[in-house]
Amino acid sequence: ELFVRSEAVQRLGDQTIVFVPRASENGVFEVRNIEAGADIDGYTRIVKGLQFGESVVTNGSFVLKTQLEKGAIGDDH
Repeated sequence: ELFVRSEAVQRLGDQTIVFVPRASENGVFEVRNIEAGADIDGYTRIVKGLQFGESVVTNGSFVLKTQLEKGAIGDDH
């Protein structure tokens, strides 16, 4: 089973996402849709959407989500 720290998992509308750093591009992140399972002691089970060995952003994932939402809304808001 695959678990990530719960603060890495974010909700964006009706999607559950994590941010995966791109190894080839420092400071660039991929938004990955996942299917999350149970939360256990601060960790969330990943049912689908991530592979073993992939990194996810934990510290700062909420900030990335906020930036993503601002980009989706537009610069004038």
